[in-house]
Amino acid sequence: MTTYMLMYSIPEKAGGITSVMLNRSKLLAEKGYSCALLTLDDKNYDPLRAKLTNSGRLHKEVKIVNLYEELKMLYDVENTEIENKNMQTFEKLNLLNQEGFYIQKDEYEEKKYARYFKDNNYIMYKKWINGQLSHIDYFQNRKRIKRHVFQNKILRKEITFNDKNKMSEVKYLSNDGFCYLSYWYGDNENIVNIFYFDKNSKEVLNFKNNKVFHSYWLDKNLTSNDVLILDGIGTYPKVENMQNNDVKKIFTIHTNHFLSPYSYGAEIKPEFRNMLLNLKELDTLVVLTKEQKDDIIKQFGDYNNIKVIPNAVSFEENLTQNIREKNSIIVLQRFVAMKNITHIISAINIVRKKVKDVKLHIYGTGTQKENYTKLIKKLKLQDNVFIHDYAFDIRGLYTKASLSVLTSDYEGLPMSLLEAMSYGVPVISYPINYGPKSIIQNNINGIITKKKDNINELAKKIIHVLKKETLISQFSENARTAVKTNFSYEAVSKKWIELIDEKSK
Repeated sequence: MTTYMLMYSIPEKAGGITSVMLNRSKLLAEKGYSCALLTLDDKNYDPLRAKLTNSGRLHKEVKIVNLYEELKMLYDVENTEIENKNMQTFEKLNLLNQEGFYIQKDEYEEKKYARYFKDNNYIMYKKWINGQLSHIDYFQNRKRIKRHVFQNKILRKEITFNDKNKMSEVKYLSNDGFCYLSYWYGDNENIVNIFYFDKNSKEVLNFKNNKVFHSYWLDKNLTSNDVLILDGIGTYPKVENMQNNDVKKIFTIHTNHFLSPYSYGAEIKPEFRNMLLNLKELDTLVVLTKEQKDDIIKQFGDYNNIKVIPNAVSFEENLTQNIREKNSIIVLQRFVAMKNITHIISAINIVRKKVKDVKLHIYGTGTQKENYTKLIKKLKLQDNVFIHDYAFDIRGLYTKASLSVLTSDYEGLPMSLLEAMSYGVPVISYPINYGPKSIIQNNINGIITKKKDNINELAKKIIHVLKKETLISQFSENARTAVKTNFSYEAVSKKWIELIDEKSK
């Protein structure tokens, strides 16, 4: 039996839901359970596998299983002659200079591309990444007609373009050149047909879209002994469309399921609507907090199939503390509007009048970075607020900070909240759904403000905590106790193991 955790894609900078999935797979693997992360996007996962494994985020026994990589491995052949031929072909193409062509290579050193001409006609464009040929574009009458894409020195894709430079077909190739999969596209690069070629039976299967194709692949590759945990809500239609009803399915909600104002009585977010309307038909639905479970039951009924299993966070029993920087506030969040990081920056403008040496360090990535920078400049906070890139070494950051702040419009059970408190960093949070009320005991291990979007109140709470070092020490100790009791790997793994064992009976 294998427990598969399904998301459409694992992003390069793995936070949020991806962190939850990585943590869960690690805790199950450490208990001896076979598990894998299942993805459906078309991407080379080798670099990310290595990065996540080397950093310790991906357990060495946990595999990343990707649909397109699995198909490629299914049709690749072990043949020395083919391997040598591929290597020889690639080594020739990988050269910058190519006999018979005039070459524009003045941008090669800086941008790693070159253009190739013959008889004054533009024939070819080459692009290199990390010293290896990534792809070649072929031209006719100055229009791109084809692209060859290489991976690990093997031609893996052939992309054809129409006269408007839009993809019309993508062929997926095995190492011996066999096309096992072909995507056909309409004028706007919308999928119109997918053809799957079975090399052994000579049969060709036709799918009209990825939903049908991905459902087919899941049906073929999962067995009645397997458990499928649906982590990415975007893949729900594909799981719902599966014909193999013997696979034990566990559906999850990682965030607030309401539209604004994100509380009971509001409209349901479109992506969750079908799943919740079909609640009665779900094997099991896992949510992160009791508050969310209660809201769902109140609206959709109680079918005894909702479990509360919170996110787990790494907990160091004997935490070696760095010397915490006095009046240092840390925020690790995505740079998106719903996180309301501008509220924190504006609050610091008030705080600095009472705590002059306050420092706010914001780590992350996203579309709002420029807005933060402009606000910092407008408020003349360059000596107090600092923007940093996404951070991988969160331990080193949290163990130096005095305080963290959470001002989102909504959450599920934010990892940044759990991570901060696990390292003894108390959190001041808006009273949002869901998460803070499940872990923060007001004025015992942190603070929940009375109102959302009240920057003055937020600033007052920050000043109150920073002015009392003994309060920070008290909150810090209590925060770690709360995490250890309810949100540590050990505490959460018991709940997941109980559920998976129940499913595998």
